[in-house]
Amino acid sequence: MEKNTVIEDNKKLSNQLGYYIGEYIVRRFLPTLSCDILQSFNVINITKEEQEKYDIIDKKWFNKTFQKDENGKKVSAEVEWNELQKYRKFLTEKYIPKTLDCHIPVLEEKCLDMEEFKSGVGVSLWDCDMSYYKCDPSDIKIFFTEDKFDFPYITLVRG
Repeated sequence: MEKNTVIEDNKKLSNQLGYYIGEYIVRRFLPTLSCDILQSFNVINITKEEQEKYDIIDKKWFNKTFQKDENGKKVSAEVEWNELQKYRKFLTEKYIPKTLDCHIPVLEEKCLDMEEFKSGVGVSLWDCDMSYYKCDPSDIKIFFTEDKFDFPYITLVRG
């Protein structure tokens, strides 16, 4: 087998492993808010009052998206959309951790092409459509320890 083929195979496998580890992170660690349409297994509940306010703003935006003016032209819902996004940002900053440490049971650094691995993790986070964390490989940090009994972990940064 040629050396280039082995390197390319390692890159592909590292990327695929990263994708599956990303799926593990989504399933095991990824937080979402109780007001989110898509939710992970780690739902953070917002208060009843915050949920009520969210529902009012969301309904206002949703209803405006179907309105038409006297000429039958669609009415812009940009103001309502911006208000909804501003409130979502407030909730995100209040409840979603700035960083997320995800302990991975088995991961050997020497066997991986780290950039491809991080790329796979990022694609998985992006594909789940519910991540609050950055997906760029440069934003995904992996920490290995000297202690064989201490698992490595991946740290994600909120976007």
